[in-house]
Amino acid sequence: MKHNYDSALLRRFAAKFPLNGVEGRRLKHILIRIETTRRLATRSV
Repeated sequence: MKHNYDSALLRRFAAKFPLNGVEGRRLKHILIRIETTRRLATRSV
């Protein structure tokens, strides 16, 4: 639930702001980490 909320928030944020520079790279890393965590969680269950 929390991860879904976080990724949705980050995607809305990413859509609002151009993903370039350090902030964009950091945002992308966070998004990837959240997606990976969710995939691992759903796979283990």
